[in-house]
Amino acid sequence: MNTLSTLALAALALLCLASCTDNTKTAEGGTGKAGMHGGDSHIQATPFSTADVSADSFVALASSETGLEFDNNVSNPQVLLDQIAAQAGLASGDFDNDGDLDIYVAGIEQPNRLYRNEGGFRFSDATAGAGADLALDGEYCSGAMFVDVDGDGSLDLYVFTRGSGNRLFMGDGSGGFTDESEARGASVGNTCVTVAAIDIERDGDLDLYVANNRMGRESMASQMDTDIQGSFRIDQNTGRYIMTGEAAEYYYFDELNKARVRPDDDQLLINDGTGHFDNGIADAGMDHIGWTLMALAGDYNEDGYTDLYLSGDMETQDYYYINNGHGKFTDHSRTMLRRTPYFSMGADHGDLDGDGLLDIFVGDMAAADYKDGKIQSGDMYQYRQELISFMPQQNMRNCLFLNRGFGWMSEVAELAGVKASEWTWSCRIADLNCSSTPELFATNGYTMRFSVDVDAMNEAAAMSAAGASDEELQQHALSFGTLPRQDVLFTADTPLHYKKPADNWGITGESISCGTSIQDYDGDGDLDIITNRTNDLLGVWRNDKQCGNRLTIDLRQPGSNWQAVGARLKAYAGTKVIASEVTLARGYSSAESARVHIGTGEQTSLTRLEIIWPDGKLQVERDLPCGSHYVISRRDDLEAWAPPAQQGIYTREDFAWQRKEADTLAQEFEEEPLLPWQRSTLGGGLGIADFDLDGRLDVYFAGAAGQTGRLYMGADGGFAASSLMEGSIPADVEEMGVLCFDANGDDRPDMLVTGGGNEAGGDTTLYRNWLVLNTEEGMQSGWISTSEVSSGSACSADIDRDGDLDVFIAGRLKPHRYLSPVPSELLLNEGNLNFVDGAGSLPAGGISGCISDACFADLDNDGWQDLLTCDEYGPVRLFRNVDGKLQEGIDIAPHGIWTSLTVADTDNDGDLDIVAGNQGLNTKYKADNEHAMTLFAGEFNGDGKRHLVEAKQKGEQEFLPGRGRSCSGYAMPQRVAERFPRWHDFANASFSDIYGDPQEIQEHYYATELASMLLVNDGKGGFSAEQLPLAAQYSIAFGCAAGDLNNDGDIDLLQVDNYYATQPETGRWNAGYGQLLDGKGSGGFSAVEPGRSGIFLFTDGRGVQAFDSDGDGLLEVLVSVSYASPVMLRRNAQEQSGTGLSVNLVGRDGNRWAVGSRATLELDSGELLLREQQAGSGYLSSSLAPLHFGIPQGSSPVKLTVRWADGTEATVTEFDDSGKVTVLQF
Repeated sequence: MNTLSTLALAALALLCLASCTDNTKTAEGGTGKAGMHGGDSHIQATPFSTADVSADSFVALASSETGLEFDNNVSNPQVLLDQIAAQAGLASGDFDNDGDLDIYVAGIEQPNRLYRNEGGFRFSDATAGAGADLALDGEYCSGAMFVDVDGDGSLDLYVFTRGSGNRLFMGDGSGGFTDESEARGASVGNTCVTVAAIDIERDGDLDLYVANNRMGRESMASQMDTDIQGSFRIDQNTGRYIMTGEAAEYYYFDELNKARVRPDDDQLLINDGTGHFDNGIADAGMDHIGWTLMALAGDYNEDGYTDLYLSGDMETQDYYYINNGHGKFTDHSRTMLRRTPYFSMGADHGDLDGDGLLDIFVGDMAAADYKDGKIQSGDMYQYRQELISFMPQQNMRNCLFLNRGFGWMSEVAELAGVKASEWTWSCRIADLNCSSTPELFATNGYTMRFSVDVDAMNEAAAMSAAGASDEELQQHALSFGTLPRQDVLFTADTPLHYKKPADNWGITGESISCGTSIQDYDGDGDLDIITNRTNDLLGVWRNDKQCGNRLTIDLRQPGSNWQAVGARLKAYAGTKVIASEVTLARGYSSAESARVHIGTGEQTSLTRLEIIWPDGKLQVERDLPCGSHYVISRRDDLEAWAPPAQQGIYTREDFAWQRKEADTLAQEFEEEPLLPWQRSTLGGGLGIADFDLDGRLDVYFAGAAGQTGRLYMGADGGFAASSLMEGSIPADVEEMGVLCFDANGDDRPDMLVTGGGNEAGGDTTLYRNWLVLNTEEGMQSGWISTSEVSSGSACSADIDRDGDLDVFIAGRLKPHRYLSPVPSELLLNEGNLNFVDGAGSLPAGGISGCISDACFADLDNDGWQDLLTCDEYGPVRLFRNVDGKLQEGIDIAPHGIWTSLTVADTDNDGDLDIVAGNQGLNTKYKADNEHAMTLFAGEFNGDGKRHLVEAKQKGEQEFLPGRGRSCSGYAMPQRVAERFPRWHDFANASFSDIYGDPQEIQEHYYATELASMLLVNDGKGGFSAEQLPLAAQYSIAFGCAAGDLNNDGDIDLLQVDNYYATQPETGRWNAGYGQLLDGKGSGGFSAVEPGRSGIFLFTDGRGVQAFDSDGDGLLEVLVSVSYASPVMLRRNAQEQSGTGLSVNLVGRDGNRWAVGSRATLELDSGELLLREQQAGSGYLSSSLAPLHFGIPQGSSPVKLTVRWADGTEATVTEFDDSGKVTVLQF
């Protein structure tokens, strides 16, 4: 051990700022003691030792090199058979106060071990001399944590056990420990997996959240039916089953009234300030049932109080407890997370995207290999009701939660490429190459291969049914051996673009790894890895990679929590910001020291470091060079830190009406068992017009089948519900698109409402499209045509320039025949409400498909309104209008799952660009030109029924089945289940083996582009495609409003998103909140995070329109929503960069609102701003509001040029201060 005096060591550390060539322990690889930094007595710095980077890899170290001789051997079959008992973790901490991090390793059947770090990556076994019973020989242990519970300045050791209470060993600071578990109230948790240290009420001491499980789950489940006989009652009010009597201690009923084995309750040990504890979990509001495997503590909503994420295994959900202050918590998992893993394992947090917020990575068991995935996929129908009903919805894969502000999370594991990391235990976020973009690391392997082999479990079920004994069943399970796996590493050059490095950075070899510690164990400033492996020696990897710049930090403050557990740090290095929090429990059954590691990449120093101490005081340090370990002590007289204000750009107003979608899940999946997503919740839209001609804009929201839509009339300060539309449209109609236009030339806005969905059953008249005439006597309704196609979008323009408005109605779907094309119709207005079939103005053969959106716009600048459409599993297509005739369609974007179209001049170059909504990049579906997302349809099963088959393209004509053996077998028993009874057989079969030659299948659909796109118009009829910012790809897009939302002269976008009604096994697409995209004028956009925008629309957005509802010169945004109330978003007045100009175009009779006209505003700066009046845009929606221009601060309008729909022009050169202009067509 290093025996230098503190004074001599401090002087030596100062010399090391220039040179690190001494032969002390620090030079050998330990962190050592610290010297003063730059004359600041509260900061001490010790330079790192020189790293060996010759291997540019992690290097595995043998036990003979490190002295870590621990082998976690397990031989007891009952332990191996238990689902989680055969895994254990470890803890890091400086228990002897010499500056180096030591470790304590938990043994399952082996005695625990305490190892002292001697420097140079050498450890010595200090167990025997550290105190009686520290090894806990004979106990089953799962993990441990070094934590000072009594505030005496010495680390104590809390050990988690199975079968007996946890053990608390009080440290004396010099390496000795004494067991005081019983006396301090810490001998709790007979099946503890992990413990989180958290000061829940900010009283200065550390409380302990004890996460428990239960041993013997499988045996209890087998005898549950017998045990619960006569031990439950039914709540007459709710219909819920409630367990009673002694059985309630061991079993419970879930929300589906299924009887379940009850895990042991978690406990929250409240510290009285002296290291004595009482359980306060009920008082804290966290009295729940959960198979908790990880308790992760962090301040996720940035309010200064530490929150808790609890990962729940099996059927019990994850909990997201937000700390309300004063020790009270509320679970917000249903709203702020919305989806979580099903078998949640370990978890960790870190700043993945450099926005200064803590993100969360939670593991599950999901195979990355195609064949393994098919073998392990299980019987999904066994979990189907849980996947449908449980909230938050559980997904059988990893989840990566991106913090969007104030703790609201978007789950983006699919987008980031990290959904699958095999049989995962620990999940860690750590900057292993010190680039400032952290890596993700997951330990892997399992003691029971039987548990991941569906065929093996089916064989066991058959044996049990045949009367096999418990011993025979156990021997059968054990006979399959173990499932060793390589630990998984994900790295990213840019945030959220993760991939697996080809060589796994040297972390190779298969094992059964569980707990992990990722710390700098040799004092060179980069992070090394130690894993606790079952039936193996510890896995030890020294980091010899060529890493970026870095520093490490220990915080020190007076009081019980002297390590400042719960403190938050924000490090600024150039343009980068890196958030950290002092957190002990991380990964799985493991805990780290309070040391913080920060990688800065090419930046050589921190320009600013913000430390928010646990009591909410702020300390700022500046100009900290990289290359050292710092000990930073708390300054005196600090000011209070102010949490970020939650006042966003927008405020939200909800309407007092909801669109209530019919529950068609059972019917839809009975008709088409392999349907990718439901078709009944695609609507509905909204329409905006001044229906009562009082000068105020009104709005209509389309109603779902079983309810009528709702009309709101503009009123002072908002909107008032109106009965004017009652009875106009039958309630059984699934209202989809809402088109406001003047149908009969009476200068009053009328309304076309399309009938769609698939709820009509045999009454196909419900798919007809309703024309509601706005007359002086009231609303009068009828059918605009006799077409009985399930429709969606509708749009209007004077395509033949005869002075009245024609209508295009897009055919959306054929009920219960997914992707079967349906015809669209063009209706030419001949006047006097005479709409005739316009097939002669369409291309030969008409326009058909599954058109998700359509709009008219002059896209080639010739003065004629062209038609733009997009298809599901089809292209974005432009039909040019030549003298009133629509030409053959031109594909201007590849096949995608296109959802919506919006046109606007996004780059201010005088032509209209296109924003095309798509499925996004955050689903299980992936596609590019070589690997199309593919769907086949045809008769496969010998029953004469059309079936759907999803596929993944590998080569030109080579495919892999997209769905697993379970779902496919239930859908096509003759084709799949009977021919491939074993999951292994299905996994090893080719697509052709299962379904036949793909070239001979009747129907073939594909998509090669899934990103929402900006299609930039070159002014010559060509378009180039650019992906919208990554934040716009987190969820499926629906409506998109384009307008100058901040009055800076540039077009902005607000995209609404989410889709609840996906196939249950896939998981809902609900990571969006409504994405604000700030226009940059050149056509580019930057994403505004919800925490800044104030937009948190986590329900299913559909239609959207931007309009100035109150005449204040700012655009409001109106959103129609599925399953919930419509929303008005009002921009705060201070959030603008100029003023608004409202332009009211008054056309001639027949086209009073000048649909198809365009206005170009010239500013005194020479800039030209273009707007076009449309009827039909924003997904199933329309608006006849005046055109809006933003006038940047310091600019003024000088000329407005209007090109009317018939090609004539008008000019305005005089503008007053009203912010309004009316232009009449003569």
